[in-house]
Amino acid sequence: MKGASSDKLHGKTMAIASNKYWRCDIKGASSGKLRGKTVAIKDNTCVAGVPMMNGSRTLEGFVPDVDATVVSRILDAGGHIVGKSVCEDLCCSGGSFTAATGPVVNPHNKTRMCGGSSSGSAALAMAGYDGGLDPRQPRDLKVPEYTLGVGLLLNFIGDESFIGNNMAFRHGSNAITPRPNWPISHHVGNVYQSTTPPVSETDYNAMEFNLWKSLGSEFMVKSNINHWIACKEGTGSLVEFKTGSVLCRIIKNVASKCHNYVPDQLILHAAGNPAGSTLGPDLIRSQSSSWLKEYYYFESNTRTGNWPTHDPCGTNSLNHLTNVNNPHGNIYIR
Repeated sequence: MKGASSDKLHGKTMAIASNKYWRCDIKGASSGKLRGKTVAIKDNTCVAGVPMMNGSRTLEGFVPDVDATVVSRILDAGGHIVGKSVCEDLCCSGGSFTAATGPVVNPHNKTRMCGGSSSGSAALAMAGYDGGLDPRQPRDLKVPEYTLGVGLLLNFIGDESFIGNNMAFRHGSNAITPRPNWPISHHVGNVYQSTTPPVSETDYNAMEFNLWKSLGSEFMVKSNINHWIACKEGTGSLVEFKTGSVLCRIIKNVASKCHNYVPDQLILHAAGNPAGSTLGPDLIRSQSSSWLKEYYYFESNTRTGNWPTHDPCGTNSLNHLTNVNNPHGNIYIR
């Protein structure tokens, strides 16, 4: 990679030196969807001119002369590669103490491990880097995710921007857009449908729905007008698109009302629609005293008498934050 510069980390604390194997400064294109984003590449992926040892003394001293395809694409999209992150010895450990460069400590508690094999990527994400690249083997990221907590390195699935009367959500012309291609009736969902994976939280697209289950079953809903929640399957499942119970918890209280309230049921809404049709997933709080119990409702039609719901109290009311610029939300799966 022409213009790349790198220097080995010396004199740093173990918490930093053990997370990043090699520091470099490789700037990508002057424009693109990743412009301004800093990325650390897991040290089992080739970056031209930057040493790579895959966590093992066996490869120490090896310097690739080509970029991996995914690295080229990051740079072409404007990403800024700032280093190689430590991985476990030949990526063969779920712990974070086998890398030849030393153990990777848990940022929450330096007496504990971080999980592997993408141990350095996980720790650097906690330190504020925008992204850590991993070839995505099922265990490689899941172990660090669960070791460090929900919200870290979740697989990004989709964005919903809110069209219509954004601050009120009390009119049938409101809808969520774009909608994922989840199995709702096409004659019911009339907003734009996306199958293009987004690259940021404001790149309004959605990954192919049939692929969600290959990434996991737990989901997180993040919004700038309602609470962030993470939910595990009960008898209901978002990725399987099945009505039933879900086990949710608060990740962050955002709205000013009903702190720590969470939904407990997933319903595939069909009320008032043609038989067998649905307007989108509906997360409800069944213990609510209100007749309507919607917490998050992903409604995707602008011609019905329904509208999206973002109510932290689970009453289908206007309890979300208002007067928020660019109200939007994101769905993650792990």
